[in-house]
Amino acid sequence: MKLYRTYILFALFSFFCHANQYIYPVAVLESEKGFFLFVLHQEGPDSLQLYMWDPDTDIMQKGLSARFSPTSLQIIPGQKGFSFIDAGRIRIKQFLKKSPRALEPDQPLYGFSTVVWLDEQTLCTSAKRGNYFGIFQICVDGHVDTIVAQEGFDFLYPQKVDDLLFCVGRDTENCFLVQGDYPKIPKQKNFSGVEAILAAEKRGQKSLLRSEEATIFYDAPDDQQIVFLYVPQKDCCFFVQHPNFIDSEDETIQFSYHRLTRDGSLWNHTELFQFSIPTKLLFSKQHRMHESLRPFIPRHAKEKIYFSDCSDNYEKLNIFSFDIITGKKEQKTFASGLDYFFAPFILKQNLFYGKKQKNLSDKCLDFKSLIGDA
Repeated sequence: MKLYRTYILFALFSFFCHANQYIYPVAVLESEKGFFLFVLHQEGPDSLQLYMWDPDTDIMQKGLSARFSPTSLQIIPGQKGFSFIDAGRIRIKQFLKKSPRALEPDQPLYGFSTVVWLDEQTLCTSAKRGNYFGIFQICVDGHVDTIVAQEGFDFLYPQKVDDLLFCVGRDTENCFLVQGDYPKIPKQKNFSGVEAILAAEKRGQKSLLRSEEATIFYDAPDDQQIVFLYVPQKDCCFFVQHPNFIDSEDETIQFSYHRLTRDGSLWNHTELFQFSIPTKLLFSKQHRMHESLRPFIPRHAKEKIYFSDCSDNYEKLNIFSFDIITGKKEQKTFASGLDYFFAPFILKQNLFYGKKQKNLSDKCLDFKSLIGDA
């Protein structure tokens, strides 16, 4: 028995020694005195550790207990805390509290993905209720309202801009973008016991946004899927497209980044650029990213978009910028060896980016000055 236990421990140690480790920024907390970067350190394919790092002082502190593997981290409005998804549950960590607490929805939701905070007490998320994804609004006390859900359809990546809801919709054959008025949530009544259960069930069965009130304003090609919708203003949106079917034996996966702008009642579509990611970073047991594609989603800074691309060499993942106005693409990093650079954050005229790294060091992230960048 002792020999067996020793073998298991040795196997786990050997696995983590050979598995790639990554470090990358996921959020920023700014104040008048400066800023902290929230940084994820991936120790193994199923192990993420959160740190808070001050680039000016190089002071780094643990953000969560090691028992959590946080994904989809979001700063809560008011900067009093943050949320994350861990083991399929949304958890909320207040900075003045020692430990995070689990959000307890009053409906049977699971498979949480995108989380968007509407205010300090309310979030909008995509989750499953039954077999399909819907869009739900949840208060911190667990009260759930169904924004849109329909049998046979998935609704994902919600974005609320002013009084409008944008999201990605899909069925078994099509993928599309949906827009509709964000419904006014009825004032909740205080129930208890059986009445509370029945009221929650009724809310779960009824979509506040009916299908006839929603508009499909973009259809993806038959062989493409839409992911990571970003809507900075109600007349403009950005999103990533990728093929329906991906061969895990291919060296790279090609993605494309798109923009839609509204002119009156018409939406004008433009493919801005394409980028490729090494397939092994999404599918290989040894190399894969725990957050999958999330660390590679392009980030915006005014008229520039920063993204990772390995189109020239699948073993070298560099950061590029794309100028929305001029359409110019420019390389920002130059990888050597088997380097991977991803997930850039732009702060104080510096580009902070993630990388493949053997261990956590005091110099948490690499960064590049953008002063004088055209």
